[in-house]
Amino acid sequence: MSVYIKILPGEYDALLRWPFAHTVSFTLFDQSSSPDRACNIVESFVPDPTWKNFQRPSKEPDALGFGFPRFVSHEMLKKRNFVKDDVMFLRVKVDPSKIVAV
Repeated sequence: MSVYIKILPGEYDALLRWPFAHTVSFTLFDQSSSPDRACNIVESFVPDPTWKNFQRPSKEPDALGFGFPRFVSHEMLKKRNFVKDDVMFLRVKVDPSKIVAV
């Protein structure tokens, strides 16, 4: 399974600092009945400010996303309890510590 984010243009882009430089974390939750046996998968990255992907977005459709092409294998999804009743829980967290308050 692959996971990606993409920076899209928005109404408040003029108020934000560019390039995007916030740590992004993806967490896939293990839904084991026993919390002490759960083994979540967590991957994070810090954007490279020189990459085009993290500059102020435009309305051009050519901007790429960024993430993990091999976040978790299908085999691992089946082996653990990441899928329960046909449902997975994936959290995407952006570290807000550098976001400017206006």
